[in-house]
Amino acid sequence: MLGKRLLILLAAGMLAGLALAGCDSPDRATPAGVVEIFFNRLRDEDQDGVRALLCRDFHDNVNLDMGKDRDVSYSFDLRYNAPDAGDAATVDVAVYGKMEMHLRSEDVRYEVQERRTSDAPWTVRVARMEGQWLVCGADERVLALLDARGALDALH
Repeated sequence: MLGKRLLILLAAGMLAGLALAGCDSPDRATPAGVVEIFFNRLRDEDQDGVRALLCRDFHDNVNLDMGKDRDVSYSFDLRYNAPDAGDAATVDVAVYGKMEMHLRSEDVRYEVQERRTSDAPWTVRVARMEGQWLVCGADERVLALLDARGALDALH
């Protein structure tokens, strides 16, 4: 009897934990949520996932395929702030915090780290297309993160 109660309590605790973890997931239906998902996929080096969140004009900008004996990694500690989208076709999302990109090959180690405050954020523009929010523009520094292979090639 005690074992059954303990099992039920453990199961209930796990379900509650999963429910709370789900509350922190970015909302794909909001501009800020899409931008957060974009940075999460970039951090995970999910090239196809990043492309899926971009306007078609930016698909060719994404090159995370580093080739043999080369590596890229990203680290982000970011906050996102967007005005109420309402019926707007485009929204500029303010992104601030810390971005890092690390490029490595046998001969090169290159690290970029930049911090911004809410008073001087990076801007990521999202547009509503066919009922979905897509990333359709950003500060040069943000766009440069998309072509890791090109950045490392330029250093050689």
